[in-house]
Amino acid sequence: MKQLSPTLKHIFAQIDDKNSFSSQKKQRTIANDIPKILEITINNLSIGYDKPLITQLSWSLKIGHLYALSGQSGSGKSTLAKTLVAQQKSLAGEISFSDKKLRFDANFRHDWLKRAIYLGSEPYLFSGSIIDNLLFASKYDRKELIKIFDKFGLCSFVSSLPDQYDSQVGENGKWLSPGQRQQIAFGRAVAADKNFYIFDEVTSNIDHENAGIILRAMKRLAKEKIVLIITHKIEDLKQSDQIAFITEKKAVIGPYESLLKNSPSFKNLINQQFLLLKGNKQDA
Repeated sequence: MKQLSPTLKHIFAQIDDKNSFSSQKKQRTIANDIPKILEITINNLSIGYDKPLITQLSWSLKIGHLYALSGQSGSGKSTLAKTLVAQQKSLAGEISFSDKKLRFDANFRHDWLKRAIYLGSEPYLFSGSIIDNLLFASKYDRKELIKIFDKFGLCSFVSSLPDQYDSQVGENGKWLSPGQRQQIAFGRAVAADKNFYIFDEVTSNIDHENAGIILRAMKRLAKEKIVLIITHKIEDLKQSDQIAFITEKKAVIGPYESLLKNSPSFKNLINQQFLLLKGNKQDA
């Protein structure tokens, strides 16, 4: 989802830039502006630009379930993600949480991103150590963070590195594999301790082993947070509790097997993925 990258590439820096926040000279508190998000309700939402991409979407996202958003390229997934991080205004309908409505002004967006976070398929790591990257924007100390990662099954690869968590990653993680970079970026999001997570194709460009580690961690995270993944991968969709599949500007919502049975467009997407997987295996 490259449209979001320029705005959200340095999301951790944006949401934790205390100097920038202080310069606004506002004495707001998160608790007053954005209460803890326990549920997000999407009601009759229409989104798009000159023309709507998705119309009349109604969906409820709660803690305890892993949600997935899927659809063909250009179906409006990126625009919906922008709307959910208060970046793109809706055309109609509303998004609400804790008896409040999501707004699209800059002040609200600043506070909303204290509670919500987006992570895409091309994470950014800064030069420094693995632990430096993980502690950035985290309220936990090193010992607490490593304990959390053990619980989520994340970053076990560091035990094979000479300096372990103190190993240098290089500019944008160039000394690590794509899967290791994505694990660190995912772990950094977990360490940020938000209420609402959007993971956009985070398992799409990495190997099967690292993708499995992250998928299991997402399922574990969904027990405590609201987690939405944007994905076309069969395994991700199978593991999701509920899928919103966008087709012909509408969302068909249900679990994997139900959509496979009742939505020809969803079945076609899955068949495309099976053919792609088959082709990749033959090439290998």
